[in-house]
Amino acid sequence: MNVKKCGIFLIFILSILFTNECLSEVHEFKVGYQDNDGFPNVMGQGTKVGNPPGVGVDIIFKVAKNLNIKLLVSRLPNKRVHKYLSLGSLDGSGFYSFKKDRLKEGVFPTKNGKLDKSKRVSVLGYYMYILKGSKVSWDGEILTGVKYVGANSGYSVVGNLKKIGLTVNEVKSTKQNLEMLLKGRIQAYAAQDGTIDPVIASYKRYANLIKIGPPIKTKEYYFMFSHKYYKNNREMAHKIWDQIEVVRDSVLAKYRKMNFRPVIK
Repeated sequence: MNVKKCGIFLIFILSILFTNECLSEVHEFKVGYQDNDGFPNVMGQGTKVGNPPGVGVDIIFKVAKNLNIKLLVSRLPNKRVHKYLSLGSLDGSGFYSFKKDRLKEGVFPTKNGKLDKSKRVSVLGYYMYILKGSKVSWDGEILTGVKYVGANSGYSVVGNLKKIGLTVNEVKSTKQNLEMLLKGRIQAYAAQDGTIDPVIASYKRYANLIKIGPPIKTKEYYFMFSHKYYKNNREMAHKIWDQIEVVRDSVLAKYRKMNFRPVIK
């Protein structure tokens, strides 16, 4: 083989190696989400990923696999997740309903200047839960028969409740709120139906809790990116949002077929 042919062959081999290296390059992504159970998007307690992990978490895992992303997962108290996202210590986190204040923390998916609901992770409703037989009533605007309303700290519904003049008792976990409702320390609990309905159906202890309508609000939940990550990785961020739309329905269908008892702590 002459020198010219050897040179061409060498360039060909190097181009293949370079291409393979680029194709196999893994994109590292620091994702954080709450360490308490938030069924259906987040399941399990503590720092470890739940089994199953929850609809929202499973969606992100599937997206990461499709896009060859290496996830560096952190489960932290909800308020700390918000803080780290705003500082850029986390690249992304979920799963959040839209609030203007959250635009200081990170980026929501938008299209033509408006929130792009097609990129949602899920849709959930917030309802009032009370003890069966209590005199509490709720018509969608006025709540009567209560002194305190319970809510999970850091959840968007807290602002809605305060806006209509209610005194809100915020605690970290769903179980704390449920126990306070049973003991009468709060007279109503504002929570996501996707979280509480399966608990009432699965645990005799909570069989006397009922949901009263109409919903306080119905919200889409999204995966957010930190401003720092979005600025430096805009193309990848949009690929992730696009993939959320692609995989969402199949993940939701999988969870609907599962027969499991939600864990509350």
